[in-house]
Amino acid sequence: MDRAPDHRPDKPLCPVKTGRSVDRCQTDRQEHPTLLQHMFPDTSYITFDYLQQVEAAKEAPEQFLSLFQDAVILDEIQYVPELFRELKIVIDSHRGRYGRWIMSGSQQFSLMVPVSEGLAGRIALLRLETLSAMELRRSQAPDPDRFLYRGGYPELWANKHLTMTDYFESYVRTYVERDLKTIIDVKNLSDFRRFFRVAATRAGQLLNYRGLAADVGVSDVTIKNWIHALEISGLIYLLPPFHANIGKRLVKSPKLYFGDHGLLCHLLGIDSDGQWHDHPHKGSLWENLVMMELIKKGSLRKNCISTGWRRC
Repeated sequence: MDRAPDHRPDKPLCPVKTGRSVDRCQTDRQEHPTLLQHMFPDTSYITFDYLQQVEAAKEAPEQFLSLFQDAVILDEIQYVPELFRELKIVIDSHRGRYGRWIMSGSQQFSLMVPVSEGLAGRIALLRLETLSAMELRRSQAPDPDRFLYRGGYPELWANKHLTMTDYFESYVRTYVERDLKTIIDVKNLSDFRRFFRVAATRAGQLLNYRGLAADVGVSDVTIKNWIHALEISGLIYLLPPFHANIGKRLVKSPKLYFGDHGLLCHLLGIDSDGQWHDHPHKGSLWENLVMMELIKKGSLRKNCISTGWRRC
């Protein structure tokens, strides 16, 4: 990927936030390494997708970390928050060993309490988005115009036998049934699924918690918690308003965008070029796509303090 860093940062710990499946395009990781393994080929790799690794890390975090004397990638680290406290102790005893710990996961590390409270000043945060339109064209992927509704998840482009519907149905099911439980306790998964689809109809619009709550049939507080969960997972972006008065930026409503427009199209029932062009939310779909392309290019992040939506 063009946006992948080509060296380790000048911090002992390097968390790389990815959406679920962003850095993977195969399930056999021995024959088809993840993107992080390509980036750091001489680095050990551990994934907490496997229950055995999770149990070992939770039962004896100090002993588990002592197994690694050199640099190591700890993938899906959000499943073992017990490691963060021990990581702080290990890092503080070897502050000069930059890039020794490379963490990746499908949650925003800056929004995770154990990271924000315990590892400040010890980490260099990186975020990896799905493929951009330019990256897809440079890769000479077949029929890149499908990017308009297919999105940028690597597996969708690497596996020619995989349909868009099958991929995203599995993606949403895995997120709701597994990843979501590590963030919040959702009492009714059917309500959350309905919320997810209703939220897709609000892409590119001002976020109205009360309106969402009324449409889904839950409280405003529940909607705020669920929006926060999607934001932590990197599935949505909230763009604050731009205003010269910083105080007004904090109180005005943000705009809602989906991190991958392929997922957005799936939630809206779009799986073809014709459906995209005929959809009543075409304008919002286009705005969401352009917004994410700017983020992937880095045009917004470099000046994130002054970035925001503004009425013209």
